[in-house]
Amino acid sequence: MDKKNSSIRVVSYARVSTTEQASEGTSLDFQGSQLNGYCQLQGWTVVNSYVDAGFTGKNGDRPGLQTAIN
Repeated sequence: MDKKNSSIRVVSYARVSTTEQASEGTSLDFQGSQLNGYCQLQGWTVVNSYVDAGFTGKNGDRPGLQTAIN
């Protein structure tokens, strides 16, 4: 692991808008697993994870997203 990358702290964010998406391989659990795996490969520390279930991507006023960016 690169010592430079080990100091990088990140948050992850996952979202699905429909039940169909959740059952088509894009579930929140799957997204979280992929995000955490990627961060681990990069040597980054995930300090928090946020999710929004049932929110369209067209709407930027999503609780998890707003918490993640603020």
